[in-house]
Amino acid sequence: MVSHRRPANHRKRVGLAILLAVALTATLTSLTSPTPPTSPTSPTSPTSPTGAFPTGAPHQDRALTGANRSAAARLAVTHTSPSAITLKAAPAAVKKAAHHVILVVGDSLVAQAAGRLWAASNFALRIEVAAELGSAPCDWTTGRFDAELTAVHPDTVVLAFVGNAGLSSGCVSTKQAFPLSELLANYRINLTALADRATAAGATVIIATPPARNPGTPPPPDNPTIGARAKPDQFYGYQGVPAIRELYAQLVAANQRWHLTNAPALAISPSFIYKQILSCDADDGSCPDGFVAVRTGRNDAIHLDETGNGAKRYAEALVASAVAITDRYPG
Repeated sequence: MVSHRRPANHRKRVGLAILLAVALTATLTSLTSPTPPTSPTSPTSPTSPTGAFPTGAPHQDRALTGANRSAAARLAVTHTSPSAITLKAAPAAVKKAAHHVILVVGDSLVAQAAGRLWAASNFALRIEVAAELGSAPCDWTTGRFDAELTAVHPDTVVLAFVGNAGLSSGCVSTKQAFPLSELLANYRINLTALADRATAAGATVIIATPPARNPGTPPPPDNPTIGARAKPDQFYGYQGVPAIRELYAQLVAANQRWHLTNAPALAISPSFIYKQILSCDADDGSCPDGFVAVRTGRNDAIHLDETGNGAKRYAEALVASAVAITDRYPG
């Protein structure tokens, strides 16, 4: 009987040849195939979508650390009175090159107008907002304002404060009533400090006056009574009083590098007279009665209306005046 099995040494030679052929093929494939790109993102550290920032943060955002509280554009604040307004990041598309970069720093009025301010951004203009409810200039002098300047690199800085006593320990204490002169002295020192820092950073500085105060909610007397000193009202303050506007005019007159704008205030309080409603304009859309609300009214002293008409007019006037001043007086 004839066997069909090959000799052992022949089988070894064939097996070795097959192994060498496989190894050679693998080597040639690795040399001729392109290397796949390495992903820059670690699978254990997923990135967040562009422009996605936390919302609903407490309005005392000074409690957040520098790492999780992004400066200016990434500031997220919830406005709880008179209605809930959440500020989000400015659109990523306008964070690239821009002809003007304007940083607006302020309190609740700026917070209410933030959405409209960001909406004014375009290919030639970038608006960034840093706002905290109830804040005063003294709340921003402890490094927060410097962080905003570093993050945004603005060519224009608008400082817009209505006359709050402030939130931090370095401000006027709201635990007891205080005279108007104390608030004005505090504003003079701290607003000057902010404007000096912005000027040193090469920015055009613009101070925006507050709109007229609601006469239905009169401010406290310039010198508080004994009863007020013992138990001040929860909202004790001089928001929107003429003395604040006068102080701002004095600061600008004393320093020719800074500029004053009344435009935002006049847009919602013509001739500095409080108006809760104004006649419609072409941008108001449907306006069957011929009037729109621009201020909250009732017992609210200073805030914009809840539907956004006041915010629109305030923001548009602020941006237009800021651009015009910067074009004429570049930093």
